[in-house]
Amino acid sequence: MNALLLAMVYSGKVMANEPNPPQWDTNHVKILSQDDPNGNQQIVDEIFKEMGGYKDGEDLVGQWSQNRYAIMFKSGKHATKVNVGFYTQVLGLGETPLETTIANLTSPNGSPSSNVGALCNFWRGAENLEIDSSMDWAVSQAVSLRRMQVNGDLNLYAVADDGKIGFASGGFMSDLRVNGTVDSGPQQQWMTRNSEMGNFKGSNWNLVFAGVKGAPASHCSDKGGSPYTTLFKTDVIAEKPYITERDNKFFLKIPKLERDKMGITTNEWNFADEVDFGFVFVAHPNNTAEEIQEKLDDGMRVVF
Repeated sequence: MNALLLAMVYSGKVMANEPNPPQWDTNHVKILSQDDPNGNQQIVDEIFKEMGGYKDGEDLVGQWSQNRYAIMFKSGKHATKVNVGFYTQVLGLGETPLETTIANLTSPNGSPSSNVGALCNFWRGAENLEIDSSMDWAVSQAVSLRRMQVNGDLNLYAVADDGKIGFASGGFMSDLRVNGTVDSGPQQQWMTRNSEMGNFKGSNWNLVFAGVKGAPASHCSDKGGSPYTTLFKTDVIAEKPYITERDNKFFLKIPKLERDKMGITTNEWNFADEVDFGFVFVAHPNNTAEEIQEKLDDGMRVVF
């Protein structure tokens, strides 16, 4: 899940007639600077209380919510600790992940029971951030981590209230540098692409690596080793577009096609085209399909 879904279409010349900074839906798009750390912590805590975790015996709070949230951190070092719940995307707005640091990022179990754990922790994501600690990312399916650096270990699970590791089932990460160990725990159906890690441990079925430095070697079956599928490089890839901000102006970065890619992106200044948000239409829920199509026909990129 991406709270900000990017669609790009270009046809001919287009005039820059959209506002920059954009007219974000301020109820659901939170842009946080270093100016108010206590207020920032309150904002992310309130969103998680609505969209994640469990309380009063109720599991999976937020699972059926109609709300969607994007939490954007401006460049700088933030003391904020972020728990990520349903329908929430957390984004750094720097040119590189190292320009936006937050203290901690976690996707906790959706249930206090290890038998449920994170098995229903869908529809959330994070990108373009440096995490100044180890992190637990307990998720299943439809979830991504992109363009990040973790200054510690990355656990793809979390310990439940009963003291056992909670079950988790699937996810995706790309363009990550993990300085410590990635521990898969009970994860399965997990894809890691073009990343770097100090070490990897854990095994289950359907763990796939492509272009990953520090990945375990391929091995078929769980006899005499662990079942991994590992490809040395990614033959052809265009990374996901992302958003940056400078001096309260926003830009859409559109990565170029890369071939034979091994490891993370290291040439951020050269590998992506930059589009001023004057050429980007920010669609709101009340926009009709006809209005959005008109912007696309005019050559605008569109961010939902």
